[in-house]
Amino acid sequence: MLWKKGDVPEARPLTVEAYTDAANKCIRLATALIEYSHWLANARRNYELQQKQNDLARVRQEVDALRLVVPLLLESTSCQIEHISRHSDIGSTCGKRAVAECVDCGTALCSDCGSWCCGQPFCEVCREYHVTRFCLKKPVHNERHFVASYRAG
Repeated sequence: MLWKKGDVPEARPLTVEAYTDAANKCIRLATALIEYSHWLANARRNYELQQKQNDLARVRQEVDALRLVVPLLLESTSCQIEHISRHSDIGSTCGKRAVAECVDCGTALCSDCGSWCCGQPFCEVCREYHVTRFCLKKPVHNERHFVASYRAG
């Protein structure tokens, strides 16, 4: 509170009673100030704690989202073809960097495990099915048919 020149009460004569009264008033105000400063410090700590809890909740949501996304990213960037050893029934994925995806089954393929036919990438199983059922480039079948008709004629 700011005092204006006209608002200042008239000076009282200094007595022990006036001095004690002023000292008590000062002690009450100082005590109130200390109580309010404790209250303000607690309020600030509670606010900062709430902010940290909000940040923690946001980070937990982001971590949960990443737990869903990271495996998908890892799957899509490494070859998913499984190789099985002759001496074991347990297979292991190729794991090399994927460069394509099989057009039929969607399996991620590295350059060693994938093959191309008709301008499209295939895994081994899908390529065999494609070649025997749909492939437009069947040179073996066309040549046999051509040779048989040539000899017959």
